Amino acid sequence: KKVWDQVYSRKQAILQYPNENFVRICHSFLEEKDHKVLDWGFGSGNNLLHLLKLGKQVYGLEISNEAVKIAEDRIKSENLPETELSIISENQTSFPNDFFDVVVAWQSIYYNTYEEFITTLTDIIRILKPGGKLIVTVVRKEDSIYNYSDKIGDQTYKISSRFPSQEGSVIFIPDNKEKVISLFERFNQIQVGYFEQKLTDFRGSHWVITGRKNDC
Repeated sequence: KKVWDQVYSRKQAILQYPNENFVRICHSFLEEKDHKVLDWGFGSGNNLLHLLKLGKQVYGLEISNEAVKIAEDRIKSENLPETELSIISENQTSFPNDFFDVVVAWQSIYYNTYEEFITTLTDIIRILKPGGKLIVTVVRKEDSIYNYSDKIGDQTYKISSRFPSQEGSVIFIPDNKEKVISLFERFNQIQVGYFEQKLTDFRGSHWVITGRKNDC
């Protein structure tokens, strides 16, 4: 929380447009009936705003109060419908069971230990409706952040001073694609791909997972 409040208070990581890959997935994966959406870890709100513009009923969760302020200001400045933005605590929510049609966790919930990631995923399953859809990304070892981190546990790393803007953050990085697939065995129709981009000397690389909650 401290790290991300600092990042957003300095107006770092303020993205003005939704991620291109996220837009494509929304276009191909979401349907009109997928109305109630949770954006878990919305950051500066770029993807959240895109969901609002699609006409979705959007809820947002964040760990950073500064991020919430930024997103609220952006929603207001673009005259978009008001939405419920909340602060997450202990990787669990107070939403009712079977509440959301879709949960999005784009470049967010892997900032956890492996154990905390599992706790978060379990809560996501709880609040998704039967047959509800999941869109989530998980960082890959090919991402430069892996080289700036020190291992502290099972598939768990701590970002070092070599990457000062996120120094001290804990991050879950699965070992390989097989490990990723095993994480989402409680979902149907799982699809796992990845996207990658290289900016200057930094390579960003993330697994992208989509699926549906089991009906039973």
